Formats: sequence, C-alpha cells, structure tokens
Amino acid sequence: MKESKKSEDPNIDKEFVAEDVLKETRILVGNGDGSEYVLQPWLSEEIGLKVEKLSGIILKRREDGNFDSLLGKGQFGKFYVVLKKKSKSNSNSEEEEICGMKVIVGNLEENTIEAKMQRDLTLGIPIGQESRLMPIFDVIEEKDSSGKLIRLNLVMPLASFGNVDSLKENLKLEKDIELKRLINKSIAQDLLIGIWQMHCQNYYHLDIKLENMVVTSQGKKKIF
Repeated sequence: MKESKKSEDPNIDKEFVAEDVLKETRILVGNGDGSEYVLQPWLSEEIGLKVEKLSGIILKRREDGNFDSLLGKGQFGKFYVVLKKKSKSNSNSEEEEICGMKVIVGNLEENTIEAKMQRDLTLGIPIGQESRLMPIFDVIEEKDSSGKLIRLNLVMPLASFGNVDSLKENLKLEKDIELKRLINKSIAQDLLIGIWQMHCQNYYHLDIKLENMVVTSQGKKKIF
C-alpha cells in the first residue's frame, strides 16, 4: 500500500523477469477455499469477448483470433486476466469466473505483507458498507524446491478503466464542465470514504495518490 523504492532485490528471479511471465498455462491453487485459477498466455475468442463486454477493457487480439491475457505491467510484475474454475463446493455454478491476477516477482517480502494487509482491510469492512478499498480475493505464494519465495500472485477484480490519474488526464478533453465537476466530486468522495475505512481499522496509507486508485466497471474508485 506504500510505494516501494527501486532497489536490487535478491528475491527477484532474474530469468523470470527477463522473459515473459507466461509461456504455458499454469494452474494456481488458492489459499481460501482451495479454488483453482487458470493463468494462460491467451484467451479464447469467446472468453476474450466476454471480458471486454463485462469489464469494458479492450484486449489485444492475436493473429489467430484469440486474445492476449496480459493487461499491463509495472516495476515488479504483470497483470493478467485469470479464470477461476468452479469449486466443488459451488458445483451449481455454470461458468468460470473472470478475475484479474497481479503476478509479482520483485520486492517480494514487502509486497506480501502489503497484499495480506490489503486483503484483511477489505474483509474488516462491516457488512452492508460498500468498500472503497480494492479487494484482494486471494494471495498465492509460489516457492522453489528450497522453500524460497519466487512469485506472488494476487487475485482481484478487473480494474476496468485503469487508475484515476489516467481518468483525470482523459477528463482534460471533456468539454462538459458539469460532467467534469461531478466526476471530480465522486473521485474526492470515494477517496475520503476509502481513507476513513482504513482509519477505522487503525491502518494508514503512506502513499495516497491518484495512481493508487482504480476505477471499476461501475465507476467506483477504489484505493489500492
């Protein structure tokens, strides 16, 4: 939840960083209810079009008609579309659930602590109160044969419209002054509610900025 300083991290898998994250499909087992998440380099045309329809995200189409699962990348990892398989406890579910997964390979120890903190914060919000904090559904740690942590996988909703800083940049092109005022008002409102929800649980965000707020498909702004 706070910005990490760029440094040489002994936990980074150099070969992993140098190459693309995905070269083949990976199945990751969650820590909560044991759900399985399918992380693959590409999405079928059917799934890709469904992601675009549900989220508003425009995916990169491949030459074969399928879609790339990669949504973006940052300093320590990459963000993908991931499919959550039907769990045995919810066999009535007809379809796989579409989620986002952030795969982190750098600054692992600090990112693990912050991810679990973010997960616990959203779980601590009272029932009936809409969260303005970006939820993390699952934190999946991957270790090598020696027990060393090499990857951190965070399962979360898809942030359909990117971060709020990008939204503000796009608003500069908007000519409707009243619309711009209402959007700026909603940004400030959601930011203040999110900070209040953290402070109610005695947590304090050390890096509040627009880049650390994302916009959902419902237009809600959530602090990450």
